[in-house]
Amino acid sequence: MTFLAHFKARTDGHAPLFTSDKLPAYLTTLTALYSTPEPPPLKRGRGRPRQEPKRIIDPALCYGQVDKRREGGRVVEVRRQIIFGAPDTIAQILATDGCGSQINTSYVERDNLTSRQGNGRLVRKTLSHSKKLRNLQWHIEWEDAVFNFVRPHSALKLKLEAPGPYGRQWEQRTPAMAAGLTDHIWSLEELLSYRLPPQSGRESSSRRNRSGGFLATCTGLTSNNHCIWRHRLCSTGLDQRPTEVEVT
Repeated sequence: MTFLAHFKARTDGHAPLFTSDKLPAYLTTLTALYSTPEPPPLKRGRGRPRQEPKRIIDPALCYGQVDKRREGGRVVEVRRQIIFGAPDTIAQILATDGCGSQINTSYVERDNLTSRQGNGRLVRKTLSHSKKLRNLQWHIEWEDAVFNFVRPHSALKLKLEAPGPYGRQWEQRTPAMAAGLTDHIWSLEELLSYRLPPQSGRESSSRRNRSGGFLATCTGLTSNNHCIWRHRLCSTGLDQRPTEVEVT
């Protein structure tokens, strides 16, 4: 609930395409965030009035679920169901974004795998878990910063008009380069030594004192492209709203 509330606050408020598994909490949260209470009738009829007004769902909300049936620990059937939105509208969004031809959660699952590969604290059934929430948050922000600024991604490379040094034909890029935030691939030394402009206010000062500067740096670099939609940084930018969001 908190994550999606922050997501809505950071976008223009229009509902994108959401996809998830069949966990009931997602449907409850989306209904609460992307709906308005029905106005009370001008003339009340007989009977006890409703304790809570009926919710009117945003007609632009598109939400699809993926239900995987398992037997013996293996997926034997995958069912897809559209909860909100028209099938033609959802198909058009998927085709425009290049996210396949049907509802899926493969992108967010791949993103979760990448996070676990770079952050052992997120690995299940392991001894590398975090004993303190603060350390876990710092590690997540560090891994996000490295993902977006330090690691080049093969899907973002550009063909050079003329061969470069040593016959190089492609320009490697990071998500931050594709989004126009920087013009080069950062090194770990550059990332660790990067300084944010001074911030005014008691809150920012308190955060810097608690984190020793490290948390403030990583948060400043990744606050707008955190975690689940970071793989879409290259196509949507930071100031545009994503057209598709997967939740887990």
